[in-house]
Amino acid sequence: MEDDGRGGRRVRRDIRHLLPQRIWVTPDGRVQAGSVETAIECAWVPAPFRFCLFSGAAYAPTMRSDIAKMSTLGFEGRSTSTTMLTLAVLRYLEADGHDVPQKLLDFTDNRQDAALQAGHFNDFVQVGLLRAALYQAIDQAGLDGLDYLELPRAVQSALGLELAEYAQNPEARYAAREEIDRALREVLGYHLYVDSRLDGGSQLPILSRLACSASTTPGSTSSAATRRRGPQATRRSPAPHENSVGRSPPPCSTTFDANSRST
Repeated sequence: MEDDGRGGRRVRRDIRHLLPQRIWVTPDGRVQAGSVETAIECAWVPAPFRFCLFSGAAYAPTMRSDIAKMSTLGFEGRSTSTTMLTLAVLRYLEADGHDVPQKLLDFTDNRQDAALQAGHFNDFVQVGLLRAALYQAIDQAGLDGLDYLELPRAVQSALGLELAEYAQNPEARYAAREEIDRALREVLGYHLYVDSRLDGGSQLPILSRLACSASTTPGSTSSAATRRRGPQATRRSPAPHENSVGRSPPPCSTTFDANSRST
């Protein structure tokens, strides 16, 4: 994306030919450029797959595998499938299971599989909490964004953790409390930047792939955050209905829904 000179955003000229095109297909397979009777409105997406009509995400040219972009739940491993199915069941119980115990048992036939699945659950929850806090922090910061020094503190605030949840001494005060919080922010900062480089495939994509966040660096003219706030800033990307690629609801509000919809 680039500035259009009028305060808006537009797709760069050199990749506009990769944008999805609106077409109409009749029952006999004929493709029409405009709406005609009995025709179904479709979108023609040229290869390689660069733009997602659902989330508004744009994929980098270095990501060559279309399978990783469009694969469904069945493409992932067993642990991921179990985690996503469990998440869908728990969401249903929370919303509609008021007349039944809100519990879920997962049976396995050996200890190794149980340990693997438990670790997968823990990692999934940790990544989900971290990314949710990151999105909330940069969303609250607005379009000015957060520089790399402010980011860990803002994410810590968004997490809303009680001291007893991350400190051995929940009674710590003053300098001891500040030292504990400083250590937590260092850990959060490390995980935030490591996670931004890792992509969990189709079931746990990073926020930048979902067009939920963007980082800017020196020399960029597209971000007021960079010009005002220092060497690197993280800011909220416009929701899909705010740009020219997609028109669906904001993706981060439906991230897990989209991930589990293939169940």
